[in-house]
Amino acid sequence: MRLSEATQRVIELARKISDYYTVELPKWHPQYPVVGQDEPTAPPPPEEVKLKDFLDSLPAEVVYQILAIMDLGREDIDAAELTGNYETLKEQYGDPQDAAALMLSNAALADQLTDGLAELQRRQISVDRLPSKKAGVRKR
Repeated sequence: MRLSEATQRVIELARKISDYYTVELPKWHPQYPVVGQDEPTAPPPPEEVKLKDFLDSLPAEVVYQILAIMDLGREDIDAAELTGNYETLKEQYGDPQDAAALMLSNAALADQLTDGLAELQRRQISVDRLPSKKAGVRKR
């Protein structure tokens, strides 16, 4: 599966999760967006499990690339920093499941990935050709 396809699948599932909570949380919490600690909350939508399973099925490289696109969409990095950010994410999370957990907990995931993809397109960078590691320096 290409990175663009994987990213679109994550966006699709994350958008369904966000839409679900937008409708359901006000029903469960009378003072929404304020949520009391002892208030029961809406059950999770089935898309949460689907998103977790999908992220867990992806190669580690793809998980970190999607996370880098999210960082780009959040404006945490510039497009020129994608390669270095990818390496930092690998070091920071070590386990792709930890990186996936971060994405699963991000309510704005779909919007941030959409914004990241738009920035790549604006910069004429192919999402399917994102570097996944720093280019080596040739020795003469």
